Amino acid sequence: MSEPSKVDRDTLHLLAKHSKWEATSIRKVLLNTGLRPGISEWMFFIDYLLLSLGAIFLVCGLFFFFAYNWNSMSKFLKLGFAQFPIVGLGIYLFFKKTNSLIGKIVLTALSCLIGLAFAVYGQIYQTGATAFDFLSAWALLSLVWVLISDFPPLWFLYLILLNLTVLFRIEQFHRMMDYRDVSVIFTLLNFVALLGFETLNHYRKPMTIHRWFPQVVGAFILWILFFNLAGYILNDFPDSQYRVTGPLILWLAFLLIPMGFVWFYHVKKEIIMTGLIPFSGICLIALLIGKMIEGNELMMFLIIGIFVVVSCGFLISFLTRFKKKISALNNVLLLTAQENES
Repeated sequence: MSEPSKVDRDTLHLLAKHSKWEATSIRKVLLNTGLRPGISEWMFFIDYLLLSLGAIFLVCGLFFFFAYNWNSMSKFLKLGFAQFPIVGLGIYLFFKKTNSLIGKIVLTALSCLIGLAFAVYGQIYQTGATAFDFLSAWALLSLVWVLISDFPPLWFLYLILLNLTVLFRIEQFHRMMDYRDVSVIFTLLNFVALLGFETLNHYRKPMTIHRWFPQVVGAFILWILFFNLAGYILNDFPDSQYRVTGPLILWLAFLLIPMGFVWFYHVKKEIIMTGLIPFSGICLIALLIGKMIEGNELMMFLIIGIFVVVSCGFLISFLTRFKKKISALNNVLLLTAQENES
């Protein structure tokens, strides 16, 4: 069963307009639901915003410091500057709790600095390591911080690192691999990450404030599948003797896209992916229509134009009804809160 959605401002305005709810009670609900942050919430936001900016500037400053002063620094000074922040942050985490927001930000900075240390070491001693060796070692040593962090921004950065690692592996050792095989690899990698996040979110306390993570990853998977389906429609993929997965990317598309729509529409009730998936279907059907009547440009633009206008109108109507359905659930929450208050 899906969790009820959070209260939004439109629902509050609707209830305030059609009920005898007093203004003081509405203010209390706004504060209690977080729709109107109080002084403490603003201080909390400013405090951790400055902390996050400080961590970002620290990591970026170290990178630019090495880049600017590389030739004027000795070998031991370079290694010292690369390792000292890691040791300092590690000592801080040893005496502090890592489940706090400060600890999670420190873990994120520490994971980034591990990559800096590897880059400095490889440049000094000219180890001959490839980009894949560098990224895979970085990902391996950062894995422990990712597992204990419980911090979606760090998970997202780590997922980017994994995708880059796989990309450079293919670029350096499997350069002749067919693009559809590459798409299968990236689709499965990101789908496993998305499945792991949703499983963790289901069996632990719901991380509703971090729902941006599955939507970004889901949109990336949808983009990969959309590109491949469009390539098949336009017959844009040349035959390759190096292809090994066959039509697997098509089966993944026909399996994962409906699953994603059911998940984001029926289970999680999230309007962004609920709108993106049908819109991608509209684009694919428009491509198919254009491919079928590509000899007559005037007729092609006319039919595609009518189809896009009509289908987008139906999609907008569907999303409007979907938003009202979510608002109806929010109404139940607000009425329950009002009854408890009275």
